[in-house]
Amino acid sequence: NGNRTEYSMLFAGPGWTPQTFKPKYLIRPGSAGNHYMMFARTGIEVLDETVLDTSQATAFAMSFYNSNKLRSVTIDIRSLKAFADVFNFGGALETVALKNVPETCNFTGGFSGCNKLTNFTVTGTIGGTAFNLSSCSMLTDASVQCIIDHLKDRTGTTAATLTFHKTVGGKLTQAQKDAISAKNWTLAY
Repeated sequence: NGNRTEYSMLFAGPGWTPQTFKPKYLIRPGSAGNHYMMFARTGIEVLDETVLDTSQATAFAMSFYNSNKLRSVTIDIRSLKAFADVFNFGGALETVALKNVPETCNFTGGFSGCNKLTNFTVTGTIGGTAFNLSSCSMLTDASVQCIIDHLKDRTGTTAATLTFHKTVGGKLTQAQKDAISAKNWTLAY
C-alpha cells in the first residue's frame, strides 16, 4: 500500500521492463535501508520522479549497477552520504540528473563504464574528495559546464580531483580549466 521503505534488489534483473514495471505507488526508499542494487541489471529504460522519490535515502550503493537498458535517470540525493558505484556499467545510460546534491556526499566511483552518458545535470554542490567521469567520453559542453559550475569551492582546504575522459578533457577551454583550479580542484584526464 505504498508503505514499503526498503528496496534492496527489489527491481533488479532483466524481467523488469517497460511492460512489467508499472508501480501502483511512488517508490520511496527510506533513510533506514541500504537499497543495495535496487535496480541492478534492470530492463527498465527510464526512471524519474514520477515513479521514484529518493530524497530520503541515505544509501543506495550500486542501485543502478549494470543496468544496460536504462537510458535516463533523475534522482534527488539530498540525504545521500556516499555515492558508491551507483551507475557503474550502465552501458545504455545517456541522461542523468542529480538533484539537490549535498556537498557532504562522498563520490566513490559511480559512472565507470557509462560510455554513452551524454547529458548530465546537477543541482546542489559536488563535494567530497573526487568526482570521476573518466568513462564518459560523450558529455555535452553544457554538461561539462554544469559540473564545473556545481563544484564545491575548496579554497583553503585540501584539493579534490575532478577526472574527465581524455576526449572531454581535451575540449576544455582555458576559462573552464581556470574555474576548476580556482575552486581548488585538481583536473585529470
